[in-house]
Amino acid sequence: MCPGRRFFGNVWNSSMFKDVKGGFATVTMNFMERYAEVDPKFVEEFKEELGGIWRLKDECGNRHIVKFNNSVTTPDIFEGMTELRQFYGLTGSHLLLFGYKGNNKFRLTVFKKEVDEFSFPAFHSQSNKPKSKKFVVTLTKYTALKSQLPLKKEFAEFMRGCKHHKSIYFMGRTANFVPCKLLIGEGYKGSVKFGAGWKRFCAASGYKAGDVLTFECKDAKGSRIMFVTKTSN
Repeated sequence: MCPGRRFFGNVWNSSMFKDVKGGFATVTMNFMERYAEVDPKFVEEFKEELGGIWRLKDECGNRHIVKFNNSVTTPDIFEGMTELRQFYGLTGSHLLLFGYKGNNKFRLTVFKKEVDEFSFPAFHSQSNKPKSKKFVVTLTKYTALKSQLPLKKEFAEFMRGCKHHKSIYFMGRTANFVPCKLLIGEGYKGSVKFGAGWKRFCAASGYKAGDVLTFECKDAKGSRIMFVTKTSN
């Protein structure tokens, strides 16, 4: 029997995962041993090809079959986890890596070392990690070409809580970080804008009037890094 890994390391870059298309990490727990939560982002990416039966193979060649509930909103593995935990001798909360190869086949890595709630993936219901925040902005002729982007309501209120940051770093389609000044007016009703750097970011990303952009901050408490993607135009 494969004993499982004791330490994390950089397993995603190991030869075992060279042929995978994607994947996710989750945690199996003793008080809900029959189930394992699945990353919704992984399901969204591969929802057209995922089926209800998943075939797993670990690095020692051991094979397992689990059943997936085919849900996009609350995805989980609902059958086969009890047997998998017994096979590897898991008694607490343990990290599992699923590397997706396609055709509902996965490379499985099991970690024998127990993890605490701070090591749970952010999507997991038992995670203590801050959840990401997303805001949607539709560019106009003015905001797509000018040097500033005024923010509205909830977005402005969220960024006002980040006033300790003088600049925000945008990551767009160019995969490069572009610094942008954060401008916050005096008082609670003062305007909140992205300033110097915004025009350059739009030009470098090819954004134009009519584009709908999603701004995502991975740390809801206020990270300096914001990921920007175009969702439609």
